[in-house]
Amino acid sequence: MNWATLATVLAVVVTVAGGFGAYFVARRQNTGKVSESSADILWKQSQSMYIDAVKERDRAIEQRDRLMSAQADQVIPILSAVLQAVHQIGSTMDIVNLNSQRIDEVSGKIGSLDEKLEKLVRKYG
Repeated sequence: MNWATLATVLAVVVTVAGGFGAYFVARRQNTGKVSESSADILWKQSQSMYIDAVKERDRAIEQRDRLMSAQADQVIPILSAVLQAVHQIGSTMDIVNLNSQRIDEVSGKIGSLDEKLEKLVRKYG
C-alpha cells in the first residue's frame, strides 16, 4: 500500500469519525433541552393558552364584581322603598285597628242609647 492511499483512507476515517463525534457531542448538548421542535412549539402554545385563560378568568371576575356592584346600587334603594312601604302599611293597620276599636265603642254606646230610648218609649209611649 502506498502512502497516498493510506493518507486517503486515513482522511476518510478521520472525516467519518469527526462526523460521528460531532453528532454525539451535539446530541449530548441538546439532551433535556427543547429546541425549535414540535415539542417546543406545543409548549409555547400551551403557555400562551394558559396566560390567555388566566387573563379571561380575571376579566370575568372583574365583570362579575362590576355587575354585583351595579346591582347593589339598584337593589338597595328598592329594598329601602319596600321597607318603608311595609312600615307605612304597619302604621295604617295600627290606625285601622284603633278605628275599629273606636267603632266598636261607638256601636256599644249607640246600642246602650238605643236600649235607653226603648225603655223611655215603653215607659212614656
